[in-house]
Amino acid sequence: MMCVRKTSPFLHDLAGSTDWYMENAGPEIALRFVNAVEEAMHLIEQRPQRGKVLYPRHPRLGNQRRMLLPAPFQSHLLFYHLDLDTLVFDRLIHGARDLPRRLLNPES
Repeated sequence: MMCVRKTSPFLHDLAGSTDWYMENAGPEIALRFVNAVEEAMHLIEQRPQRGKVLYPRHPRLGNQRRMLLPAPFQSHLLFYHLDLDTLVFDRLIHGARDLPRRLLNPES
């Protein structure tokens, strides 16, 4: 069985997006957002190769995969990679953001 790890930037992204939905759309939508993230993570755990490699030639992002969240949250991208026997969830970023910068700089 594969181990799963959620990075600090991923957890920060999840909390920030959940807070945004809570403040701007209410608790029901925020809960639906969290459920969509969990659904995507579950699908990835079942078949980690399903995500698309976004930057295959980039020296630091070449093994980074992404998956869109289920509708209606498909504007959010879940980034992850495989590290031996561990599935690592790296970031959860809105697709309108500067993706390479945010992926390379966890503080952003």
